[in-house]
Amino acid sequence: AKYIEQLIRPLRKAGFVTSSRGPRGGYAFAKDPSHITIGDIVRMFEGQSDLVDCVGTPHACAKAGECRVRLVWQEATAALFEKLDGVSIADLMCLPQAHASKES
Repeated sequence: AKYIEQLIRPLRKAGFVTSSRGPRGGYAFAKDPSHITIGDIVRMFEGQSDLVDCVGTPHACAKAGECRVRLVWQEATAALFEKLDGVSIADLMCLPQAHASKES
């Protein structure tokens, strides 16, 4: 329960969930789950959206301007967040049903 509370607190502060006290209290989505993406959640918890420091902060490495691998990391970061931004909480709530229909 304590761990869940630690996760809920930043979600509530970011406006993803609401809470209510009392015997019938609990947590609920603050907005439609189809409008909350996994990318939103990852960015909120991680605080950084790049896979490596040099992607978003080229000054983190003296060779960032000439680094050939940096471009690969930039593309990988973009691909990752494109995927994460394409999956909503509502999608995850429906995933088992969607998965079962694909198997039929």
